[in-house]
Amino acid sequence: MENGERRVENGERRVESGEWRTERVEHTKSNIQREIMGSILRDKSFSFAVKILNLGEYLDSLKMYSLSNQVVKSGTSIGANIREARNAQGPKDMISKLSIALKEADETDYWLDLLNASQKISKEEYKTLKTELNEIISMLVASVKTLKLKANTPDEKQ
Repeated sequence: MENGERRVENGERRVESGEWRTERVEHTKSNIQREIMGSILRDKSFSFAVKILNLGEYLDSLKMYSLSNQVVKSGTSIGANIREARNAQGPKDMISKLSIALKEADETDYWLDLLNASQKISKEEYKTLKTELNEIISMLVASVKTLKLKANTPDEKQ
């Protein structure tokens, strides 16, 4: 951009003289879908982590510190790894971060099943957390599969 110009989100820029010029902005369908999916995945995993922290506090109140620690570590790690994937150094690094998030989600699933089986949380709480976790897992699986396919195409190899 030249001096006196200001970028505007819709792909236009304004010059000091007051004229508007439209820039060519390329948004492919896959890039837009990737951004939307990434944003939804980040938001869902963050919201889930907040609920897991609340669950951890509840388990602490029952003096179930070890179990609380396990579910909080794995449940909050999902979102942290998804967030870290945003700054990946390339497709392989992004796949690695999202795969770690998927492993943490699987571990969290185990702890939730254990809490449910031992009747330490209500059926309603279990169903709510399990539904959210399954949505995150589905999105992670789809993201990892897509990235692996793209990483194997000649244009995307690094």
